[in-house]
Amino acid sequence: MKKCLFTVMMILLGWGIARADKVTVSGHLTGYEPNTLVRLIIDADPFSQWKTTLSSTRSDDQGNFSMTVMLDHPVYARLAVNLKKGDLFLFPDGNYTVAVRRDTTEKGSVFDRRPLNLNLKAEDGGRTQSMGAFNQMYNDFLVHEFRSIYQYHDQVVLHRLEQKVDSIFSKSGGTYLKNYIRYSLASLEWGARKYPVSVFARKYFVKQPVLYHNVQYAQLFDNFFEGYFDVQPSSPVTLDKLSNAIASGDLKKFDELFRKDSVLAMDGRVRQLAEMVILRKLFYRNTYQQLAIEALYQQISKSSQYVENRQIAAHWLAKLTYLMPGTVAPAFQLPDFNGTERSLKNWKGKFVLLAFYKTHCPLCLYQWSQVKDMQEKLGAEFVPVAVVSGKNVTDYQKLYENENGQFTYLLLGNDILLPEKYQVETYPSYVLLNPDGTIAMAPAPMPQDNALRKFSLYMEEFKKGNKK
Repeated sequence: MKKCLFTVMMILLGWGIARADKVTVSGHLTGYEPNTLVRLIIDADPFSQWKTTLSSTRSDDQGNFSMTVMLDHPVYARLAVNLKKGDLFLFPDGNYTVAVRRDTTEKGSVFDRRPLNLNLKAEDGGRTQSMGAFNQMYNDFLVHEFRSIYQYHDQVVLHRLEQKVDSIFSKSGGTYLKNYIRYSLASLEWGARKYPVSVFARKYFVKQPVLYHNVQYAQLFDNFFEGYFDVQPSSPVTLDKLSNAIASGDLKKFDELFRKDSVLAMDGRVRQLAEMVILRKLFYRNTYQQLAIEALYQQISKSSQYVENRQIAAHWLAKLTYLMPGTVAPAFQLPDFNGTERSLKNWKGKFVLLAFYKTHCPLCLYQWSQVKDMQEKLGAEFVPVAVVSGKNVTDYQKLYENENGQFTYLLLGNDILLPEKYQVETYPSYVLLNPDGTIAMAPAPMPQDNALRKFSLYMEEFKKGNKK
């Protein structure tokens, strides 16, 4: 079996190892080729959910693999085989054995794919089993009682569930599971309006321990504080005041606004986390203020008195700005039909449209003809490049031969992570790059979405900006 070359990403996780335990994840792949890529993907923290690879390896000739990492706290992880993923929790000092059988009914996009067909055997003191049993009970409850909680705010139904959970899980799973259950039930209490906003905030967040590693705590925190000021008619924090505080670019001024809330004023650590939740919410809504919001995250990441908050701000900054216009495009080196390796350096000084296509995709072939028409209209400074994934590339080979090499086709081959780096989730997908190798549009519009006019206007504006 191949040994795993791994890097423990504790810096990205944000907190050093106090007492780390060995965790082993091993298993067998059925229906996959030898040397298949296997990864453990985690969130750098449960608040930002910025994805990072904890460990990676490749299967041997028999389909076996093994990874060993060091953890000082439980981690929600995704086992990725090639690009398909399945969920699992990893507990310190646990051993996990998985059997993965390939699904041969895959379709074209991530939205069509079934989750990884994963059979898990966990040796972690029953913690995974308890977690699974609670999640099953919780999900069944939501299926049958969703309207009772979120529409009718039925406290009786909720109380019965709390009693049942307590009778089954009061003595299982350890601290992490107890808190996981507590904040799962708290989310139902919030949905059922069991407590007023200020009471709920004090009961679960303000002047309470911040559970930086617990996914249910982080999820409830985000949901609660995203709408915290919206549900308070006399809130001192309004959209206008928020907009002005953000525009100032002054973190102290921004924090002073949140201090006017009597509940948040009591807890600087929680207040700052709530501020980051609001900034994330406004980042997507107020695109004209994105640079100012980035600046505030930057200040938190450098100056917060809470080391965990500094790390979370850095993760949010990385996530929010990834593939933003002006950022450096992910590098690649792929072969064309002649076997010549191509990289972005080959088109320096050109606007490059990366067209991510998949074999056996009629829509890809149809749109490629439209893209080629755009190239004729936009001129030589616009270069379309088809990045083709899949084994049978005969259709694209024929096009290349008929065109006498006029257009570029790159074969994805074993570089299966490139679409993931460009956040491609459906085929076809497009990304426009600037002449300096930075992102222009990610994703770029489809040909039928007035792409020709949008590209033309953008290219003119870009060239004008560079002349200033």
